[in-house]
Amino acid sequence: AVGAGQDDDMTVFVAVARSEVDLQWPGVRQHRFRPARGLDPPLFAIRLGNGDAGNRPTSDTTRRAYDLIDEGFGPGANGPLLLAAQTAGSPSDVRALDALSDTLNRTTGVEFASPPIPSERGNAAIIRVQPTTSPQDQATQDLVHRLRADVVPLAVAGTDVTVKVGGATA
Repeated sequence: AVGAGQDDDMTVFVAVARSEVDLQWPGVRQHRFRPARGLDPPLFAIRLGNGDAGNRPTSDTTRRAYDLIDEGFGPGANGPLLLAAQTAGSPSDVRALDALSDTLNRTTGVEFASPPIPSERGNAAIIRVQPTTSPQDQATQDLVHRLRADVVPLAVAGTDVTVKVGGATA
């Protein structure tokens, strides 16, 4: 049996034992390694998430369509973000969403943000945001985190508007 863990000093270890029971006993032989400075083992560089059509073979029809969208509209067109807003439907909520759209259009990493698209009842709206980077790019994930943590909360502060950042990329 094999168990894995990590010490407080970030030393990764693997415990090798004859059975799962042995892993529970002290004295189990442990193999340790310390990554050289500047050289991270691939395990620490793994990014989890869904793959997109950019991972498919270039001969694949889906991949060719992905590449055409990328070439024609920019890399972020393959993974737009969708901001969903819940509102009371008041004129001040509409102004707040207009201001949010303007802010998004000035945000680094955003190619384009649509004007708010209200629901028929006026109590919700969506804003489509196209990043400047592809869906799997780390910069896109950084943008999602920045939108959720800073940009959106600041833009709707002091209003009754609630906005969630979503989409397949998010």
